[in-house]
Amino acid sequence: MRRRKDRRGRRRERGRGGKREYGLKEGKMGLYALKDGRVTEKELEAGRVEIKRMMGKEGMVWVRVDSWRGVTSKGKGQRMGKGKGRVDYREGRVREGQVVYEVGRRWGGEAGGERKLREALKRGGEKLSVSWGICIR
Repeated sequence: MRRRKDRRGRRRERGRGGKREYGLKEGKMGLYALKDGRVTEKELEAGRVEIKRMMGKEGMVWVRVDSWRGVTSKGKGQRMGKGKGRVDYREGRVREGQVVYEVGRRWGGEAGGERKLREALKRGGEKLSVSWGICIR
C-alpha cells in the first residue's frame, strides 16, 4: 500500500505494445484486459474464487493485478469541508493488454484440460468490470 488515501489522478495516453508487452509468466492460459480500466478488490477476489471453483484441486491461479489504491468517499448528507473522507474500498488500475489472471495445472492434465481452463477463465472474466480476452502460451 503506497498511501492510505490516494488521489484519483488522470489517464495518461502512451504507446503500448498490447498483449506482447504483458505476456504470460507462470501459467498456460491467461485473461487480459482489452481496455484500460479500474478493477476493485472484490471483483478480483470474486473472479479468483470462481476460477478456482471451476478448476478444482489440480488448477493453479495467479492474480497479476494488485488493488493498492484506496478510494475514499464521504457519507451522504455530509457538508463540505472537514477533510477528505474515509477509505471506502480498494482498486487496481488495469492497462490495455495487461494480464489479470493466469491459470495452469499442477499435473499433466487430461484430454479436455484446455477446454476446462478456458471455461474457468470465462467465468472469472464475467466478474470483472473491464472487457477482457483470453491468451494462450
